[in-house]
Amino acid sequence: MRYFISRVQLSIFRIIQLTSVNKMEISTREELFEEVANNILMLKTDCRLFQISMARVIQKLLNRVRREWWSNQLFIVGSVPEGLPFPFCSDLDFMVIKRNFPVVFWQSKLKLERQSRSSVMAEQNINEPAYVRLRVADKLCLNEDIRRSIDGDGYLRNKSFINNLHRDESMPVIWNRRVHGPSLAGLLFMGPVNHELAVKVDMVYSLKCRQWPPFTSNFFNRSRLNGWPSKELLVKLEGLKCLVVPIGHPNSESKEIEWRLSFSVAERELIHNMYEPYGQCMVALKIVKEMYIVYNDTEEPTPFCTYFLKTACLWMCETLPNEEYSTMNFIRSVLDWLIDRYQERHLPHYFIPKQNLIGHLSGRCCDDVIAKLTSVRTNFWEILESSTDKFSGEADLEGLNWFIINNRPTSKKMDKEEEAIFKEPQEFNYILNKSFTENYEHFISWLHHNIILLDHKVIAILLESDFENFIIDEFIQTCDHPSEILRFPEEIIMPVVEGIEEIVVKDYVEMIKTILYRKLGDLYTYLLIYLRRICPYKDLAHYRSKILHYYALGAEMVFLNKWSDEGIGGKALVVKYHYLMGNNEALKETLMKCKPVFMKIAENEDVMNRLVGIELTANSLVMRRAWADDKYILQLAQSSYGGSVTIHPVVLVFYIMARVSLKEGDRENASAILKNIEVCLRIHDTDKREVAKSLIEFIEIEIFEVTRMLGLYRWSTLKSLNRPALVHMLNQPT
Repeated sequence: MRYFISRVQLSIFRIIQLTSVNKMEISTREELFEEVANNILMLKTDCRLFQISMARVIQKLLNRVRREWWSNQLFIVGSVPEGLPFPFCSDLDFMVIKRNFPVVFWQSKLKLERQSRSSVMAEQNINEPAYVRLRVADKLCLNEDIRRSIDGDGYLRNKSFINNLHRDESMPVIWNRRVHGPSLAGLLFMGPVNHELAVKVDMVYSLKCRQWPPFTSNFFNRSRLNGWPSKELLVKLEGLKCLVVPIGHPNSESKEIEWRLSFSVAERELIHNMYEPYGQCMVALKIVKEMYIVYNDTEEPTPFCTYFLKTACLWMCETLPNEEYSTMNFIRSVLDWLIDRYQERHLPHYFIPKQNLIGHLSGRCCDDVIAKLTSVRTNFWEILESSTDKFSGEADLEGLNWFIINNRPTSKKMDKEEEAIFKEPQEFNYILNKSFTENYEHFISWLHHNIILLDHKVIAILLESDFENFIIDEFIQTCDHPSEILRFPEEIIMPVVEGIEEIVVKDYVEMIKTILYRKLGDLYTYLLIYLRRICPYKDLAHYRSKILHYYALGAEMVFLNKWSDEGIGGKALVVKYHYLMGNNEALKETLMKCKPVFMKIAENEDVMNRLVGIELTANSLVMRRAWADDKYILQLAQSSYGGSVTIHPVVLVFYIMARVSLKEGDRENASAILKNIEVCLRIHDTDKREVAKSLIEFIEIEIFEVTRMLGLYRWSTLKSLNRPALVHMLNQPT
């Protein structure tokens, strides 16, 4: 991202320079446009590494929580940890291993029966080597739900296994009736299950293998032209989990008792260590697939899926010389490889090449996929143009679209008028220069004003998320003594902070440490408010100082491009802490110090649009208790989509200022502060802007309630207002 603006500028400058030359080869022009395309793709996938880093941090936190108290082991897999932009990965994918699940062994039956724990023996399907049957040695060692899934010959039935999991009460999930392959679809609640919306999830309950299958040894030993994966990475992969999931091969006679080998955890690690242009290629192709290579859910198994794209990228990554290829070259190579595989009717599994992933498809299905892949291959420029808005969500892409639409190369045959233009260099150069003169300034202006905001917008989605609520309510319910929960934040999060260099991409270390410090401050704030009604003061006193300590450590957020929030986010969190804790004197002192700074920031539209918001979740029992004294905020969160709301930090501070003034009877100051919030309505984020409008109306309602009770209002002071929320209030009797 730090080098992107200069690279795109250089590309366009080179195009403009060459268009002023009398003789210009069309192929050269197309090469230059391809350079611009590579930079566009780099822009659109720029936050991929940050998203991967955050997914790895959350995975580490889940692992530590499991060691503390959780019986389930969860692995975050799929598009989110692979860096696919959020408009395309609304669901979270988890692989789940329950403690009472049997372990899969590859030893002989005699050795299996000697195992001291519940286990099953895997028998490979020779014709479809990525599939196995699981035979039970001792039913008495298995959980009752597992025993119900055993057939008369002692094999585990996959469908029965999945159906029994609908009764699983160990996780806050409500399942729907959709079963897609081995996965269960449902709603995962961040707190107690209620009527509010929650995160959509696809969960695959899996059994873990004691070791990798013996027939995967070739994967670790095979010769690789590109030297990837490295020997060090292969050693790491061998220590990761190999799983089996409840789904049989569609053409197998024994598909009801077959399970498929899953290498999702290893695939995630490979993608995290993939040559970055290949990662960008995979993300771009997944987006294109979602829009242009679509099949109905009724076509099962699907003729083409994102797993095939992932497989193709992995094969190409270990085959092609990385240093010689750009993202666009990778995209073409992957598409060509897939077209060839469908023509040959054989797409090899990455870990078990003898497994043909498309061997069950008819010739008609393969031909249809070839046609769609060829169309994407031929028209990628047009596809890139039409899908740019999907890469960046709600970002303003007017400048980018303008540039692409007016200046893209064409693969179609030129008509006579176009041929005449190319034969007359002066006329040709005039048209191009006219187009570039208009579009170049517009495009570069767009880059300077929006490129950083695109980066921040995607990052903010992760920074603003309250991922700690995923576990905190459940942890409270499992503690023997309420104050035991206070050891949770540091014991779970601090080891992750201390080992952060080994977890995340180097450039994001400091930014993610700041996030975790702020999360620690938030956790202790909410926990102390929750516990102070049921625990002695002496049990909580030691932790009060920790809140400000961690907020101080996370005071300033410095982004990858070296832009800093100058501690605005940290100051807002300190204000929130004093407000929620009821530290009135400290709150007023803090507000007095930071008010001039926040008023100045509110006037700076560029800075306002870069600041990360503060998310409040009504789904959490702990957070509902913390905000119980503020009926407006709580009502706003409960009425919002998903039971959570994100507030701009500057808006939140002004809102708290107004509330403090009203408590002291200073209606004039509260009214003046409303004007500061109105200045904040220039922020681009639609959701945060609507939240700011709601907070303005809440304060106005409170001002006029107080005014009416005192009998001080006059109609002349109200008629200039146009607030729908006040209409009902003003027409009610005093």
